[in-house]
Amino acid sequence: MTRKKSLLLLSIIVIFGAVTRAIGVFNWQGLLFDEIASVSIAMEPMNRIWNTLRIEMNPPLHFLYLKAWIQMFGSSDVMVRLSSVIIGIGNILIMYALGTNINKSRSGGLWAALITTLAAIPAFLSIIARMYGMLFFFTATTTLFLMKAIEKTRPDKKTVFLWTAYGISLTLALYTHLTAMALPLVYLIYVAYIDRKNNQNHMKPFLISTGLAGALYLPWFLNFVTTRLSRLGGNAWYIYSQPKDLFFLTTPNRFLIEGMSAQFLSTGVFVFFAIIIFVGFFKIRAKNSDSLTLESRIKPPHIMGLLLLYLPMVILFALQLNPLRYYTISIVGLIMLISIGFQSVSRDIISRKTLIALTVSLLIVPSFEITQMTQVAWPDIAKFIENNEQPGDRVITGFSNDLLATRHYYKGNASFEAFAPSGTPQRDEFESDLEFVIRTNANVYVSKENIHEFGNLIGDSKRVFFVFDSKLFGDAHKYYVDWFDENGWEITKSLNTETFTKINVWLMEKPE
Repeated sequence: MTRKKSLLLLSIIVIFGAVTRAIGVFNWQGLLFDEIASVSIAMEPMNRIWNTLRIEMNPPLHFLYLKAWIQMFGSSDVMVRLSSVIIGIGNILIMYALGTNINKSRSGGLWAALITTLAAIPAFLSIIARMYGMLFFFTATTTLFLMKAIEKTRPDKKTVFLWTAYGISLTLALYTHLTAMALPLVYLIYVAYIDRKNNQNHMKPFLISTGLAGALYLPWFLNFVTTRLSRLGGNAWYIYSQPKDLFFLTTPNRFLIEGMSAQFLSTGVFVFFAIIIFVGFFKIRAKNSDSLTLESRIKPPHIMGLLLLYLPMVILFALQLNPLRYYTISIVGLIMLISIGFQSVSRDIISRKTLIALTVSLLIVPSFEITQMTQVAWPDIAKFIENNEQPGDRVITGFSNDLLATRHYYKGNASFEAFAPSGTPQRDEFESDLEFVIRTNANVYVSKENIHEFGNLIGDSKRVFFVFDSKLFGDAHKYYVDWFDENGWEITKSLNTETFTKINVWLMEKPE
């Protein structure tokens, strides 16, 4: 394929990706809680950002990027999400470069770019104002620099540049998200495999570059171990969450179609892409008229793709950290394997146009539908309170996250408080709402044993707005329902939403 033709096709793919992501941004209805937390951190003065990041689980790079973006373009929901759209477009371009390198063909790069554009989770990561799209970018960039450096058999200025670029990119990945700590292990295994296979010695420059990246990351890592590691325990919702059945088979399929309402198509997508990946690994030959043989096509890019796909999955599965966005690194590996498969399909069996048509028809719907998963009703909740509040009303949240998210949009005068029973983390005297919420993030503390303390928070109030997320709360919200019933409170007005998170607000009044 000529360079001119490949650039034309790449431009079409990029424009399509930008349009689909922009549709999701401009049809928004509120930010997710995690996005609100990121925006709230980014809008803090610089000295307070560092105080907040002392208790924040994630490294600081994306927060600093978002702060710079907000200073230039503002903090509206549309603008903060556009910060991720820009990164998402960069992801399409870097996957084109990576796909071209591993396939030694521009058409292989186009396949990688097309899948990055259409697959559901890469599209989702390009919409939400969080660090996962940035992690995707630096994972692909680091992988590209490493593989290009290993291709060089003799040291020269370009080799030094590639190893330096690899080290810098790895450092940026590490400062983007905790899961990037899996990358050095992936690359160590890959370099050892290449050196053993080709009788080469890339281990020394690899260890030097990786070691320098580790040294630059060490200050934050030590701070994380000493101040935050203990927070991975407890009853946070993302710990010990149940994985899907056949996790290591279904999760890659979810990267492609998560959020698709027509679940019956899931099997078709799984079979189609399983065949494509299989073709990338093996070539079927007719040994004679009666038998077929499999001829291996496995090369170093296959190994890298498999390591990126499955090693982080195995680690996170063992830690029982199961939210899909934590597997961002694995998505890069999956797209690598799919692009190799498409590039390996014989044109005598199926034409490129037919393959493109099948791929687009299978993935176009989930790539649009996933953007609607970012619809959240926090603005509606805040407006409901504003329209119905009276002097002296209070807003009570059963979950600290709900407090921060509602206040982000609320413009009224009611006071806000979150239920924190004894024996659970309490707000420090000089701690802001943001710092308290981050410190207690995603922990549900209410129980049958401590719900009686809810009355101490309510006090002698006659009207309160009670806000809770029934999806994240699960059955825990029933304890609040029972308490209100037992103490004679009545729901006089309510708003129950059915968006990505099921946020509800009840106006509770106690009759005289």
